[in-house]
Order: sequence, then C-alpha cells, then structure tokens
Amino acid sequence: LVAALELRSVDLQSPRNNKGHHTQEMGLKRLIVRRGQLFNLQLNFNRPFQPQTDSITFVAETGPEPTELLGTRASFLLTQARQEKVWSASDFTIDSNSLQVSLFTPANAVIGHYTLKIEISRDQGQSVTYPLGNFILLFNPWSAGRTCSKVIMLT
Repeated sequence: LVAALELRSVDLQSPRNNKGHHTQEMGLKRLIVRRGQLFNLQLNFNRPFQPQTDSITFVAETGPEPTELLGTRASFLLTQARQEKVWSASDFTIDSNSLQVSLFTPANAVIGHYTLKIEISRDQGQSVTYPLGNFILLFNPWSAGRTCSKVIMLT
C-alpha cells in the first residue's frame, strides 16, 4: 500500500519568477507575476508524485468572494501539456520527492492579490487542501494575448 501524498513544503521561487516577469524592482521576497506568462514553483512531498495515481488540483482565488463565474477563482488539474488561454499547471518534472511545476495565467485573468492552494485527491473521493502561499498578478504589457478595449495612436 502506497502512503497518501502529503505536502511537506513549497518554494514559490519568488526571486527567479520576479526577474522573469520584470517585477524584481518591487522586491524578491513575495511572488509578483504578470498575466499571460508562465511561472514556476517547487512542491516537496513525503514521497515521489505518481502521475498515474496521484491527482493534484490547483486553486487560485482573489477578492472577498471568489467565484469562477466572475473570474476571481480558477481551479485546474495538474497535466503534462499546457492549455493556452486558460489557467493551467503543466510541464512538471519529478525529482525524488520534489515536483517542479509551471503555472500559466491567461492574458485576460483578473489582476489582484491571489491565494494559491492545492487539493490532493485521495481514495473514495476525499481530498486534502494545502495552502501554497500568496502572489500578486499584474497587467502584462508584453503579453501578445492581452485584450485592450481601445488602441490610440499618437503621431
């Protein structure tokens, strides 16, 4: 019998991610990322993650009453292939008890202060939730997929 997967620690890799998102001038201690761009984190478990049997769902929420309808709550499964234009957790690599994961936020995601957590599904449909931390999601002027309501040309 394999032990249940349990989160031991998380590394939001703020210094690395903030540099990649051009937010390092705002500090390196907290995670500040731009929408429409990947960021990475490392999850450390009590045993190796097994993609065939372990199921991890990421949940990102912002605002006082997060809902998927208003775009202030996103729930997405860990998968190997990244989906475009939606929240996703993908491109993972397993190294012993560590799991390196890339998270993607769509270009039209609500900007704000987010909480991030994972739900690990267990047998009989039970799941255990672990908080991963907080991050700030900013507008991304470099994102090709961003939506603009108006373009003004100055000559």
